[in-house]
Amino acid sequence: MPRRLATLGAGFLPALAVLTNLAVAKANDYDPASLDLAALIECGADVPTYNGFALWLGDRPDAPAKLGRKEVPAGNPFLRQ
Repeated sequence: MPRRLATLGAGFLPALAVLTNLAVAKANDYDPASLDLAALIECGADVPTYNGFALWLGDRPDAPAKLGRKEVPAGNPFLRQ
């Protein structure tokens, strides 16, 4: 049984690496002008749209500024708004 699990793991890791690379490539191609913020808030956006936005937002420090947002100082060091 352990040998069978090792075989499954050996095929899973390369597939995960390929999917991760595809997700990063999609985040690099994301166009913030296509963002429908209301659909994201209402949970009306599909998963690829949400993932593209989340990866783009988390990958670029200047992303909030491109959307016209600015950081608001908070008293909590673990919270960024």
